[in-house]
Amino acid sequence: MTRKTELAAQAQAHHAQIKAAADLAGVLYHALTRALDQAFQQMTRQIKQESALTMQRIEADLEDIRRSTNTTIQASLKSAGFAAADWSLSGWQTYTPPTAGGPPTMLRIGTLRLTPPATKLPSLPAFVPLVGSRHILISFEEAQSRLGAEILQTLAWRIAALSPPESYRFVLFDPLDQGTNLASLLKLPETLRGIKIYCRDDEVEQALQQVAADIEEIIQRRLLNTYRDIQAYNRANPDVAIPYRFLVMIGFPKGFSPKAAELLSTIARTGPRTGCYVLGGVLKGEQPPRGFDFRAFMNLASYLSLKNSRQIQWHDPDFPQATIQPDGAPPPGLIDRLAQVIQPLVVAASVTNIPFRRIAVRKSQWWHERSADGVALILGVDESGKDFRLVLGTNGAYHALIGGATGMGKTNLLHLLVLMLSTAYPPDELEFYLVDFKEGVEFQDYVTHALPHARAVVLEAEREFGLSVLQRLVLEMEQRSQAFKQAKVGSLQEYRQRTNQKMPRTILLMDEYVVLFSEDDRLSFQASEALAALVQRGRSFGIHVLLSAQRPASTFLSMSQIKSQMGLRMALKCRPEDSTLILGEGNERAARLVQAGEACVTADPDRIDATTLVRIARLDPDERALYLRGLQEFARLQQYRPRSPMIVFSRDAAARWTEAQQVTQRLAASHWRQPYPIQCWLGLPFRIAEDLVVRFERQQGANLLCLGLDDGLASRLLFSAVLGLSLAVKPQRCRFVLIGRIDPAQPVGQAFLTLQKTLAHPFDPVDRQAAVDMLASLISELETRQATLPSQAETTIFIIIAGLQRWQEARGANPYTPSVVGEQLMRLCQQGPEVGIHILLSCDRLSTLGAAVGGGGVHDLIAQFGHRVALQMSSDESINLLGSPYAAKLGSERAYYRNEQWPADVLDKFKPYAPLSPTELQTVIATLHDRWALT
Repeated sequence: MTRKTELAAQAQAHHAQIKAAADLAGVLYHALTRALDQAFQQMTRQIKQESALTMQRIEADLEDIRRSTNTTIQASLKSAGFAAADWSLSGWQTYTPPTAGGPPTMLRIGTLRLTPPATKLPSLPAFVPLVGSRHILISFEEAQSRLGAEILQTLAWRIAALSPPESYRFVLFDPLDQGTNLASLLKLPETLRGIKIYCRDDEVEQALQQVAADIEEIIQRRLLNTYRDIQAYNRANPDVAIPYRFLVMIGFPKGFSPKAAELLSTIARTGPRTGCYVLGGVLKGEQPPRGFDFRAFMNLASYLSLKNSRQIQWHDPDFPQATIQPDGAPPPGLIDRLAQVIQPLVVAASVTNIPFRRIAVRKSQWWHERSADGVALILGVDESGKDFRLVLGTNGAYHALIGGATGMGKTNLLHLLVLMLSTAYPPDELEFYLVDFKEGVEFQDYVTHALPHARAVVLEAEREFGLSVLQRLVLEMEQRSQAFKQAKVGSLQEYRQRTNQKMPRTILLMDEYVVLFSEDDRLSFQASEALAALVQRGRSFGIHVLLSAQRPASTFLSMSQIKSQMGLRMALKCRPEDSTLILGEGNERAARLVQAGEACVTADPDRIDATTLVRIARLDPDERALYLRGLQEFARLQQYRPRSPMIVFSRDAAARWTEAQQVTQRLAASHWRQPYPIQCWLGLPFRIAEDLVVRFERQQGANLLCLGLDDGLASRLLFSAVLGLSLAVKPQRCRFVLIGRIDPAQPVGQAFLTLQKTLAHPFDPVDRQAAVDMLASLISELETRQATLPSQAETTIFIIIAGLQRWQEARGANPYTPSVVGEQLMRLCQQGPEVGIHILLSCDRLSTLGAAVGGGGVHDLIAQFGHRVALQMSSDESINLLGSPYAAKLGSERAYYRNEQWPADVLDKFKPYAPLSPTELQTVIATLHDRWALT
């Protein structure tokens, strides 16, 4: 028991110990739990505090980043300026496009929408890369075509607004809607947007063919392997920079034939290097033509899809979740304003900007060149940016044909040719005949500043004077031919080498030469004969012909013997058909020129690939005048004396009686030699010659008839005749009888009164009532003189009948019966000249003459006038008087003279003298008194 008790006691003791330990453990657990809970709570509070502080710091840092980003974006948008601006920006109303640089490399297309949205950031414009990067393609359903077109028009207008006008060109295609989708772009100048929007299949194909040809030409003639792309070329050659081209098209592949699609693929592949980019609208669901690799086309472009009016999806790995809210089209008012401000910029940029000083001959080198082997000059720069040197007189380039549309720089080119050659070659090496048929006085400076090289300057030439210049040069050619034969040589080079004598090359420059061939008449035939002779034979004698016109006359150029000799061709911008006329069959390159001052030049018209693009240097009028003044002074310092005076003719300049060469010489002489031919001067002929002279020999027919409707001009002609005769015949041997009263209210009437009162010669005015008696006395004088033949009376009598139509007494009783006056007039005309009695008569119509001498006698009366002057009249009267209808086409201040001793078809067109001022007339009369008093 004791053992059990002991064991029980031990067990109880152990239990007590265990319980005590358990109690102690419980106490310790609770204490530890409380301690851990307290520590956790404390740590949690500490972590929350630290987390709050950290979040505050992060929020502050993020706000700083937001502010910095916002500032950066705003600065970037401000720096981008209008390139990033929405069309609603008010600044567009005063905006002007730039005048330097190139098209933008990126285009704003709308507003970027990011997913998830970036909060607290400004609205971001979406830009699509273009220049130097990729094409732009936008796909849409056909029902969305108007919206798609609006987006493309927006891109095009951004190019127009942000680019200098000379830096870009559009080619527009809308086979989907006949041009409606791109119509707003037609408000741009034609230079920028082309002649039309291409809609038909054949038009689209042809336009793409031209673009592909241009790309090929740029690669092969400009970029070569020298320049990586158009940007590098334009940086190196700013004077001949190539404009970028943007093909804006709606609705591909509709309207694109397989050939057109093939061309588009080629353009897409090769275009960016040459600055050609596609802005294309692609119809979803439409199958492209067979063989067209649409995926390859997409890979060359930034490809966007139009989802709806407010969303464009951009298929770009950099923006997989980005969408774009597209910009709307510019408001119509803004489009009108942009088109308005771009127009003057286009005009300003439409002319090449190569300064003349870049190519001008340095003054230290003036007149250093020699022309024995031809002449050469620099015109401007070629496609490579190098100086383009033009050579005339060798290697087939003996004569030149120059053409170009109005305002394209043809006149500047002609002036450049003249001035460059005149500064390089002295006048004894080179001479010019300058003939201008068009309105204006483009060659006036060469007269004003007395260009030493100019043998003749013709301003606003008429056809007759142009023919006269050709005939003068044919004569010069024949004279040189004789000289070559004597020297036994066949060319100018050989002549100069063998004889050691200078013989200048002669350049005939005819602007608007087509006027010569404007009518199918004898003059045109004579001109073609003379011109053919010059271009066929002139080159051997150093005579070169440069023909210029806005539009070459196709009828003239059909003359193969002339056309084939024009080896040098220069065409500025013109129509395709004109380009082929100038440059050669099939060569339409001049039609694709962009700026005024650009020219296509070839010395081989049979080869299109031999054509060179040249940008002509710009010679401003003031600069030209400055150089011409310098040349004039240089010639003076060189003591140059021209071998003959410059021939100057201006169509509209007044002919001056006091400037006639023979008149001037006689008035200037201190003593007048006698005998002097009995003659007068009527005007300035339309040919290279002295003033028109009419001589009154004592022979049948030596009478003057002036017929035409312009009574004032007819009276002036009679006055010029009387004044000239008073200069030729001394007062003691001359008598004037004036029948009829000339209106004293007119200047010519006053001039006749002055002659009557102050002339030293006997001057008998007779009114019409007393005229019958005067004619009767003159008949008696006639009979007396006839009775004393062969002895001749010393005094010559000139009967001036001014305006027979106003002399009622001269009319017969009926159309078939001559009047007494008519009979007297007929007898004096027939018999008077042989005994020194001459009639000078003016009349309005042949019917008036017929009324005096009877209808059947009018031709007999006309036959007694060996000197005939025709003013403007009907064709029938012109034929009866002159033998041709030409007088019917006469304008004011023009007349024809015919001498019946000339061949039947010869006429002399001339400009009657302008009235002398009262002071001039008094000076002449005073000189007449002085000189005749000494004889």
